[in-house]
Amino acid sequence: MATDILNQYRDIILDYEVVLHRIRRDLEQIKIIAYLGDGTNLRISEVFVSGVLKRYSYYWLDQQNDLLIGWDNSSHHSEIETFPHHRHRRGRIEASQQQNLQAVLNYISENIRGKG
Repeated sequence: MATDILNQYRDIILDYEVVLHRIRRDLEQIKIIAYLGDGTNLRISEVFVSGVLKRYSYYWLDQQNDLLIGWDNSSHHSEIETFPHHRHRRGRIEASQQQNLQAVLNYISENIRGKG
């Protein structure tokens, strides 16, 4: 579960809030806000079907809740080589190698540490 992954990143995550956790038969939906030590936050939304991640969005927001980077797998932007996986950054759509929560947190962790 996402909270297990978040707990592995206590060096950058101060706290998190589970906004929604719903399980219906083979469908699980979770929404979480993770508060990071540098004042930014990560908005997490995941949908699992039979334990397999089917839809996700991870939006890393700055201290004013403006978008830094957003990752998702909505099936638009078919021109992107990693379709449907892509990220939104500085008004651009880019290919994304970060395609799950752990990969996104690794990316954020590297970037936060790089600021210090």
